[in-house]
Amino acid sequence: MSDLTEFTLFPKLHPEVRAIIWELASQAPNRILFFSSTISARNYPKRKANTPISDRDRIFCGRHPDYPAPVRAGASSRVPSVLRTSRESRYWAMKHYSLSFQDQLYTKALWFNPKVDLLIFDDIQTAFCFGSGGCMTAIGCITPSGPIPLIKTSSTMPVVERVVVQKFVNLIHWIYCKDAMKNFPHLKSLVIQTHGNSDTWREIFAWYILGPDFTHLGLERALMTLRDSDEWKEIRRHDKKPGFQIMNELEMWDAGLTKPLGPSYKQKHRPRVIKASAAQTHPLRCSNRIRAITAARDTKQLMAGKRI
Repeated sequence: MSDLTEFTLFPKLHPEVRAIIWELASQAPNRILFFSSTISARNYPKRKANTPISDRDRIFCGRHPDYPAPVRAGASSRVPSVLRTSRESRYWAMKHYSLSFQDQLYTKALWFNPKVDLLIFDDIQTAFCFGSGGCMTAIGCITPSGPIPLIKTSSTMPVVERVVVQKFVNLIHWIYCKDAMKNFPHLKSLVIQTHGNSDTWREIFAWYILGPDFTHLGLERALMTLRDSDEWKEIRRHDKKPGFQIMNELEMWDAGLTKPLGPSYKQKHRPRVIKASAAQTHPLRCSNRIRAITAARDTKQLMAGKRI
């Protein structure tokens, strides 16, 4: 076998080789960061201008009288590069990616590959809001109030296999953590941060009085109990137990789970170029330096003509 002396251009590769490359590129994991916030009354989306406004629309826009300030989920992600490289790469990537989370995000959808992509929630409240359909009632003093029945029943839960919760989950939020994990029947991997900063007096009490590892060990035992219980066996859609891992803040950073997503790939609008007619344009004014150069050139030509 002879050694290769030059690099073969990618377009000149065999179509089957290019297909294998695009297939492998489609398996690269992407991160989708979800967050939640309390919203006030806002305008309805433009696509609802010619359609009747439903109760679901009023709730998501904060205009329902029974739910004046709901908690709504949002997300940020980058479009996978394999979807925008070329027509050929997009063809192979579309076999793995699909637009998802239309119900949870209400006005938009994101490209998602459930086999490899990670859903990263900034805290357990966001995970609970996501499982509740993307919108729930306002937050109480310490814990969220709960899902909205209309949103919960009218939302379709996508297949999610890998979940990461960035902020530390306190043991007092265990009941909501348990309910949030029930919304992921296809879950195969769960990563939760060990410690985080919180201002709740119960967590401060657990830190100074009971020790820094009290809530960590209690949460780990609770999650392990849920994973091995008969209740979880009825929930999950596969026989394999989901993997559970606890990381501290530095370990999550090294694993790339808390790093920023980077610059957005959203194309900026091209500036509008207005072409003016010759009558509308002002004549160019020459600077003093240009005038001096022009005068010297004319003088030089004049002197050369006189010599001839």
